[in-house]
Amino acid sequence: MAGLIRAELTRLVKSKSFILCVVLAAVLGVVFALLYRFFWDENKTISMTYAAMQTYGMNTDVLDEALKMIPKNNLWSYINVFMSDSMIWILSSVCVCVFAASEYDTGTLKNTVSRGFKRHQIYFSKYVSAFTAVLAIALSYILTGGITALTFVSETPELSLSDMVICIVLYILLFAALAGFYVMLSVIFGKSGFTVAAALVVPMLISALMNTASMINKDIGYLSKYMLVDSLAYVQSSVVDKQAYIPVLIAVFYIAATSIAGYIIFKKKDIK
Repeated sequence: MAGLIRAELTRLVKSKSFILCVVLAAVLGVVFALLYRFFWDENKTISMTYAAMQTYGMNTDVLDEALKMIPKNNLWSYINVFMSDSMIWILSSVCVCVFAASEYDTGTLKNTVSRGFKRHQIYFSKYVSAFTAVLAIALSYILTGGITALTFVSETPELSLSDMVICIVLYILLFAALAGFYVMLSVIFGKSGFTVAAALVVPMLISALMNTASMINKDIGYLSKYMLVDSLAYVQSSVVDKQAYIPVLIAVFYIAATSIAGYIIFKKKDIK
């Protein structure tokens, strides 16, 4: 079993899609940190625009939502935004789905099956490699963005150290759930193109439907925090509100549901 996992991780490290996504994540970390710095440099202009909108009775809801995604002038706020924005799950969905489904495309998965490994061992090794890929991309994005932000932030974090640690643990759990979702999709579709499309379109479509429905009923919008991708944006607020158990339950549910569904399909699927 250990040899199978080691072989899977070796294949991951040599994967061109993995290397490309890690490098791209590092570049984007720097770019977004600088863009946020530019926002702070233009903060007076934005404040004047916001005040003018309020003066003339204009709706500021869109601007309010946008401002929530802008980090404050401290390192933790930048790290939290990097962990919760959409860049990690978008890059990791492309990377993991291409990698996990590639053996279906090339037909090399049958080699692993023919060596006598059981289906649950193969599925678990793929989950480990997928989770490793998600963490590597997240770490690349957060480290470069955080180091860049460290050169210009000037305030101390408002959140306590213990709450920061809890947030990080919760993010890792949700990243593990993302990995399970990607592996399940790879098993279902078996083709890199279809798998990547599903990994990107399904969360976006669900989020769009939830946002539209929330215009009719605000209670429906509240349910968005239970959607896997959207739940990343609610991690810190859950910790602050003493509801850290919510992201834990979400992560555990998705890990269990996707793993069970993915394994059942994989067990019954013909390997050609």
